[in-house]
Amino acid sequence: AYCSIVGSVERIPLTVHGVGIGPKAAFSYDELDVGEVYVESTHHYEVSLLNRGEITAQFHIPPNASTFGSRFVFEPSSGEIPVGESVDITANFNPKELGDFYEVFHCQLTGSTSTVPLVFKGRSVAPSFTFDVEAIDFGLVSVGFLNTKTITLTNTSDVSFNYVLRVPGDGRLDEKEFDLVPSRGSLKPLARQRIQVDFIAENVRSYELSLLVDLEGIGEGLLAVPISGRSDVPSISFEPVEVLSFGEVFIHYPFHKRLILHNTSTLPAKFDIVTDSDALADSADPSVAIAEVEPDQPQGRVPAASSHVVTLTLYAKRTGLVNRTVYIKIGGHRVPYPITVKARAVGPRVLVEPMVIDWGSVRCLDVVTKTIKLTNDCCIAAPLRVLMKSRTSPWSIEQKVIHLEPQEVYHLSVKLRPNEVQRFTDVLYVIVEEGEDSAINFKCRGTETPIVCDEDLGTIDFGTQYTTQSITKEIVLKNLGRKSRTITWLVNKEAAREKVLKQLAKDGVDLKKAKLPAVPYTIHPTTAVLPSNKGYRFTISACSQVIDLVEDTAECMEYVGGNKKGKAIFQPSLKTTFVAPLLRMSDNNVPFRYVWSKEDGEKAAMMTRPLKITNISPLPITFSLKIPVPFYISLPEPATLAGIEGASVAEGSVSLDPEASVT
Repeated sequence: AYCSIVGSVERIPLTVHGVGIGPKAAFSYDELDVGEVYVESTHHYEVSLLNRGEITAQFHIPPNASTFGSRFVFEPSSGEIPVGESVDITANFNPKELGDFYEVFHCQLTGSTSTVPLVFKGRSVAPSFTFDVEAIDFGLVSVGFLNTKTITLTNTSDVSFNYVLRVPGDGRLDEKEFDLVPSRGSLKPLARQRIQVDFIAENVRSYELSLLVDLEGIGEGLLAVPISGRSDVPSISFEPVEVLSFGEVFIHYPFHKRLILHNTSTLPAKFDIVTDSDALADSADPSVAIAEVEPDQPQGRVPAASSHVVTLTLYAKRTGLVNRTVYIKIGGHRVPYPITVKARAVGPRVLVEPMVIDWGSVRCLDVVTKTIKLTNDCCIAAPLRVLMKSRTSPWSIEQKVIHLEPQEVYHLSVKLRPNEVQRFTDVLYVIVEEGEDSAINFKCRGTETPIVCDEDLGTIDFGTQYTTQSITKEIVLKNLGRKSRTITWLVNKEAAREKVLKQLAKDGVDLKKAKLPAVPYTIHPTTAVLPSNKGYRFTISACSQVIDLVEDTAECMEYVGGNKKGKAIFQPSLKTTFVAPLLRMSDNNVPFRYVWSKEDGEKAAMMTRPLKITNISPLPITFSLKIPVPFYISLPEPATLAGIEGASVAEGSVSLDPEASVT
């Protein structure tokens, strides 16, 4: 600096000496001991920054890069303080780590070469929590059974935390024996959480483990609770011991047997029954396909010192011996216990009575019916078929397919119709589907003849016929037998005539002059061969000159095959009433009288008289009348009149022609 003096050209230099200082500030305290703070908790600390200088102070608090220093946040972290004034600053602290901390923050003042220090010191500690038990003791447990203990986790601190529970040394995934519910969660200050510890022992062993508590983001294994226990397997016996026999069972019907499991130990038992043939049985065993075995309880439990009943159901699908193995797996036992299921599967049982039927002697073609009693003596339906052994059997069955319900009784009708003179035997088979078949023996003897005629051959009546007229009747004989037959007819009077002829011929008498017996009946042909199931037509003729009742007897002989000894099978009586035709005229004499006169002129008139003709015969008559000239008769030609019963009368006339020339 220079000092100017008036009137003097020269200025006088002025040297000023001093030290320049910046703003001055101070905190309301230099160091704060916060003591113990919970990790993850948020704390707020108030501090004032005072301007003790002569000028306005501009400040700035930079953050610390240390572990705990980075967890402090100042609000405001910078600003301006007028002279004599102060500003309140809030320090926000949220520790994430555990441990002691000593953090120094330097507040910078613009224009000042010095800083204002502020110290925070203390200790970050974990939240406090406890369990309501000191140890978890499961004691003696049974392998495979669920055992549960419940404990309580209490947050005794003022902060919330997220926890994770675990049991080190436990298996992984499906092999885990301990299950914690819940295994993780969040617990608010002074809150409680019930924890369920489930334990299922998979092996026989002793357990000395611990339940650890981890706090997320804080630390692992901050609290441990000992877990102890011992697992064992129960002692089980079975009734029956090795073999469960069903005896005889019917197919397609369920049969039940009891299997008793006795638990003689103080531990409960868990069982699984396995019947899968692919898993535990020999799949090559043919008995596997015969029947199925199913338990009513595939899984179950047997309480300590008690018994449990399992019902096994056997369902046979086809007949045969059943030999199946059922495996019972007891929890904790490595080897399943085998129970052999045995049975004999059979089909429907049908009782048949009688087993032998003798029909005795039966006339050929007669139908005789007998019944056979069929009883379904079982608890399942019995489909069956009935058939004869021989295709050409004289026995026949109408109902060949039968369905019998359980315990049903059915009477089977069997018809016999022998078609030959011989001894018959045959067998009736009762074929039961999937059951035992039965055979019933039949025998009989056919008698008489299988030759039949549609007409009654007791009497062949030709009725009333006119003499000298030949009357015929036709009969058809049918051979319904199995063998060919020769049929021969013999009429008694014709046989007598043949005998006389033979005798006359033997005596040398001239047959033309001999008086022979009349033969009113003949049968043509007298001999014919009838093959099996064929027929033949025979013609019987009747003719007589005698007005009378003419009777005779014919005999039909049967010769079977090459047998020359015949047998008479029919002996019909032949009879005919022969009569003569009779007509009655209304007048026995028809007189005419003609006297010629000139008054008649050149042509005389015809003279006519009525004539009635009545048929007094028992049969119709066809007739014609002839009369000589000069007479004429007027009637239908030929005229037919019914018999007596018809009371037929023909009305006509007889005329005379006077001018007719008679030679």
